[in-house]
Amino acid sequence: MNSLRFDPLTAFARSCRPQGLLLAALCLAPGCTSYESTKIEFDSLAGINERLLSEAPTLSYADSYLAKPGLAGTFDGSVFGDIVEAVFGSERRQSKVVEKGDFVRKRMAWMVEFCNGDRVRIAETAWRILLVLEKDGSALNRSLANEHCGTLLKQLGIGALSAEMAQQLLGPRQSRENAGALREALRPLLGVLRRTWPGKRKSVLEAAERRNHARVLQAFQELPPLGLAGARDRLPVLLEATRDEDIAELAELSARLLAKSTVLALMRGLFLSFHDSKWSVRDSAVKEVWDLGGASVLPWLLAQFDKRQSGRTDGADLPRTTLRLIDDSDELRRRLIQCCWSLDKESAALRHGDALSPFKFLHDTAIYDPSPSLRFLAREALAHVLERENDRRTLWVSTWWQDFVSLEGSGQQPGR
Repeated sequence: MNSLRFDPLTAFARSCRPQGLLLAALCLAPGCTSYESTKIEFDSLAGINERLLSEAPTLSYADSYLAKPGLAGTFDGSVFGDIVEAVFGSERRQSKVVEKGDFVRKRMAWMVEFCNGDRVRIAETAWRILLVLEKDGSALNRSLANEHCGTLLKQLGIGALSAEMAQQLLGPRQSRENAGALREALRPLLGVLRRTWPGKRKSVLEAAERRNHARVLQAFQELPPLGLAGARDRLPVLLEATRDEDIAELAELSARLLAKSTVLALMRGLFLSFHDSKWSVRDSAVKEVWDLGGASVLPWLLAQFDKRQSGRTDGADLPRTTLRLIDDSDELRRRLIQCCWSLDKESAALRHGDALSPFKFLHDTAIYDPSPSLRFLAREALAHVLERENDRRTLWVSTWWQDFVSLEGSGQQPGR
């Protein structure tokens, strides 16, 4: 009597009948990979690990990365992984990288695409994307990281960002001086979590212990982070709590807190890019925030680039019409002008705090900008918002502005 025995080679051969040849060809195509393999390949090149307690101040990519042979990398982490590993082997091998920048950019894009709305994958990917944003020396990589931040935020349901929400996510400015106070606040919380942490429990948690664990986990998530690094560093902790939790209500709570922390970290990454030394990185961050919030967030955006408001100039007594008070980059000022085209008269008159309103920004740019093309574009945008013709002279802008200021001071609706 013949015994039945599973033969992975036979199973694979049978799967490659004519109707399956196209799928097999696609799987064998260069670059075809899985989420797990993509993540490991990125980590091995970057020399990072979620469990590392300290990181280098900059990202230094290696000359090779860990890869699985053949289809083993394609099905890594899937239900077919064990079968394919039996055919191709499971050992990861060092593979030479030809172009590091291209490799990093492709892996970032693949990880984001593989997320597909999964909260755990989004948080794992965000932790890596934000590392690039914070420590990668390539402006192109940082710009693309901003784009991925926007995509992940949309996957998490952030599609109607308001100025109030943006300011809340940005939070109060944290300084290094209060880092010790935050650590002291965290210390007793960690003591409780060590006793109730998934995988460390010595017995099944009672109802009171579950409530206590939930309360402390919530308090941990609500601790104000110290900049982008603090916001990013809490993700591995909440990831572990979410992955390993086997109690349904605590698993759902951990997943919600993880999503909230991921949103906070991604937004902090975009805010950090507003102060990047490269205009392309600043511009990509503005684009992503604008895509998330639209016209409602523009006054807040202008406030972030108003140098007197953001503390980016020592000239406290400089007049507001001083050139380049918004940004040194013509391209970024052009981006902000383009954003103004979607405004109506009421929204163009709004401002965040004491910063420039869109009307004020367009007026100053139309009159004082050193770039003739930007002066023209600002006049065109202003005429569009005011629903009037641009007579291609600057005189009408000055006249309109005097009337606008007068109406604003009298309490009437300006811009009409």
